[in-house]
Amino acid sequence: MQNTGTFDLESVTIEKITMEVIEGVNESFLRPYNINVNQGTVEAIGGFHERNLLGQVTPSLVASNMNDALTIGAPRAVAGIPHGWGSVRARFSMQVNMKYRGTTGHSVVTLNGFTDYYDDSLQGTVDPNINLIVNSYHTSKGSGLSTGVVALSSMYGYDQDLTNNLYDMSPNVAVGAISTNSLISGHEYKNLGITDTSTMLSHRPTQTDRSYLNPSTYIARLMNDYAKVSSGVEEVSSMSESFSTDENLSLSYSMYSGDYKSNPFIAYMAEEMQTGNSGRSFTLKDIYDLDPTAIDDRFVVVDSRNNGATYARESQDLSSVSIESHIAHTASSALPGIMSSMGAVSVSFIVSNMTIDGTMALDLKHITMATGLEATNAHSEYLTNRVIAEIMTSLSMNGLYKFTLMVDTNLTMDSTMSVTMEGGITTPFVIPVFADSLYNPVVTNSIDDSDTLVMGVESLLNYVASPVTQ
Repeated sequence: MQNTGTFDLESVTIEKITMEVIEGVNESFLRPYNINVNQGTVEAIGGFHERNLLGQVTPSLVASNMNDALTIGAPRAVAGIPHGWGSVRARFSMQVNMKYRGTTGHSVVTLNGFTDYYDDSLQGTVDPNINLIVNSYHTSKGSGLSTGVVALSSMYGYDQDLTNNLYDMSPNVAVGAISTNSLISGHEYKNLGITDTSTMLSHRPTQTDRSYLNPSTYIARLMNDYAKVSSGVEEVSSMSESFSTDENLSLSYSMYSGDYKSNPFIAYMAEEMQTGNSGRSFTLKDIYDLDPTAIDDRFVVVDSRNNGATYARESQDLSSVSIESHIAHTASSALPGIMSSMGAVSVSFIVSNMTIDGTMALDLKHITMATGLEATNAHSEYLTNRVIAEIMTSLSMNGLYKFTLMVDTNLTMDSTMSVTMEGGITTPFVIPVFADSLYNPVVTNSIDDSDTLVMGVESLLNYVASPVTQ
């Protein structure tokens, strides 16, 4: 690339693009967070005060002490996707090498997502006008890796059947709305800020750390950061359960959500290539213009349309409100954050509390790392401990519900799960993780959901600031 403008880049090279063509999938539904600050929540926060834990509350403590404070709600509406969920499309993975001028430094950005449609009817050539829509990414710089999920912008702008606006319920919006209304000064929330058009996902792209799709992490981070800021600590530390090993694999996250410009390739496409939609989507033609050799030499298409059973036959209807559906969707939402924090792109395991003594047991089948290196025992222990402590403890209501959960999740493909309740049948689910930015629990089509969340967060943080004494 000759002109890299203000980005101080020497070159931008597409290392590889892989597309997998798939049949249509079952409809996915918006399931925004519900917040519930009840007596149990208040007592748990009081216990954290007594033990001087505020500022260092872990997600596992939240899961075991206040597991119903934040939950993934019932299905609201069909999440919007171009041309509907039943259309043939491709999911893609693309690696981009960005070399900086005057240094030996470079970044490799891996973007994962889906296309708006798929057409290769013109002499077997893929339509160059197909849009590649970014769902998630990770960026490696030397030995470091930072990850994020794009939960952004005007997806309904692609779908003429969608008429509702979408709203952002990520932690930065909740805290921003409260701060705007001077919570720290003692003023009540007055429904300001959250309804500003800046929180509407049609107006700008945003991104959220995948870890906030885990209810326990969302609540722990809010409480810790608020406790630190209230006590005069200006800087907040990273989550205490972030992962690092002697392999120098370290993961860094922004405090809450981030500007799309924190992803160098998305920012580059928006500002230098002027692709529109703030760089979140671009066409194959845009890629050809950026790197003309990529489509010829490093573009691979795999057609999986005739390789097995359909999604509809494999999966329970994703609009279900059953306990099995709640378990599958909560696990599917929470697990990617844990995987991203350890640098894993796919995992498979069976976990159950239908054991002789009722304790949780996890049988790990495999972990695939983003680095291509073998997963270590430390990775296995980390995944096992967090799945049991944060997901299973919460979903079982500390052992009240007995069930077995089988999981095979790939962050660029699907989350295939089956749930077997004690005395019940096995219920299968196939959840399209490759497009989870469209339906994750920090996205809603109702401003009332956003308002309710902000008021609940304000109430929760008031107890963090001033505990109820017995």
